[in-house]
Amino acid sequence: MGANLASAMITSLFSFAALVVMTVFSLLAMNGFSEREANYGLIVFWILGSIGVLILFAAAFVVVPRLVKRGYGRAAAAAIVAVGGTVLGGVLSIDLTFVCIGVALITRNYL
Repeated sequence: MGANLASAMITSLFSFAALVVMTVFSLLAMNGFSEREANYGLIVFWILGSIGVLILFAAAFVVVPRLVKRGYGRAAAAAIVAVGGTVLGGVLSIDLTFVCIGVALITRNYL
């Protein structure tokens, strides 16, 4: 139980940190948009990012016992899941930046 919780917390903390960093890059990428257009993009960014962090938390909590059943030690399984979840969280944040810009473009063209 401790390895599950530790890997889930590490994964969610680093994924949330990646969201915060990518928020800055999203703001820089949306430099030419008005505040009204960019707000919708940032709202979508944070909603989808929060859902993604919660999914990564749950996945880390579930995957560690499966790795332990396959013969990995608790610490090794927790480390593998934490690193994998953190990488997935970073990739998710980068992808959400593009979604954020897309929502801002849709807002500019249709609202």
